[in-house]
Amino acid sequence: MATYLALESAYVHYPVVSSSRDVSILGAVARSAAFGMFSQASKNGLRYVRGLNGVTMRLGEGTRLGIVGRNGSGKSTLLRTLAGIHHPTKGKRVVDGLLASVLSIGAGLDPEKSGRQNALNIQRLFGIPKGRAAEICLEIETFVELQHFFDLPVRTYSSGMMVRLSFAIATSLPGDILLVDEVLSAGDMHFMLKAAQRIEERAEHAKIFVMATHSKEALDQFCNHAVWMHSGRIIMDGPPADVWEAYATSDPDELLRKKPTPLILNTKMRETGEIAQG
Repeated sequence: MATYLALESAYVHYPVVSSSRDVSILGAVARSAAFGMFSQASKNGLRYVRGLNGVTMRLGEGTRLGIVGRNGSGKSTLLRTLAGIHHPTKGKRVVDGLLASVLSIGAGLDPEKSGRQNALNIQRLFGIPKGRAAEICLEIETFVELQHFFDLPVRTYSSGMMVRLSFAIATSLPGDILLVDEVLSAGDMHFMLKAAQRIEERAEHAKIFVMATHSKEALDQFCNHAVWMHSGRIIMDGPPADVWEAYATSDPDELLRKKPTPLILNTKMRETGEIAQG
């Protein structure tokens, strides 16, 4: 069966929980931090932030999708929902294929175990045979260049060292679908160059590749299509150069007034019953 990844009318809401005394303060902070995506629930009166606001996208094999948008626009929420880390408050996620992701520093790492132990344990979770896992672990050790720290507990690592380890493990895992957030910006220049080459290699082999970025160069290098996120919605999609030009020069609130349309890339419309839901 062909690899496939989709969201159908997906909404993701983050509740803002507080005492009545703090509601006005937290409300003001949430409005400021969420770029206007702060709302009041109709039934129970809870305040919440809309991380995604009715996103529909269907991605098929050959998709190399870049996501742009300012901080708080919903890029990371979109990636985490595609990855199955967040579950839609409304709507659904649909996936066919093995998925790997590089979305946050330290995600899935046991701070009390060494880099080597973490790498081996995560490989084991993915069902990789012991002999092959040892080979991959050696490749990870070479890539991260942590020397003796590779055998020390992860809690002793700096944030940059943790980025290296998280990235190397995630990009060593098998997967038809690869999701990458702007985590690479936390590394030094030497690491970023190595990481970019590794992402390029993985993107070539992945059947579906999705990346959030603030870099025009990364968008041009890795992607064949792009979307612009604003207020939890896709407000524009098209060739990377066109989307970046609009992102750099246009008023997003003007585009936000337009009716959203489904994003369908390299795939035909499918019936829900044919797809395994995740």
